[in-house]
Amino acid sequence: MKNKWILILIILFGVILGFLIGRYLPVAKMTETSKSATKKEKKVKYWVAPMNPTYRRDKPGKSPMGMDLVP
Repeated sequence: MKNKWILILIILFGVILGFLIGRYLPVAKMTETSKSATKKEKKVKYWVAPMNPTYRRDKPGKSPMGMDLVP
């Protein structure tokens, strides 16, 4: 019975410690290769209506249903 409580406390301590470490570690910064990859975004060829993929336009706007067109 005593071993069961020790095991539960160790697991609980590990979960809390893992949460705190994950919560307070600084976020990793972007590397140069990932920065350059985000700059090379592709040009949008056409915009489509979310509910009707056959409705295409060359620039953003609204679909006939009033929804925003998506790239």
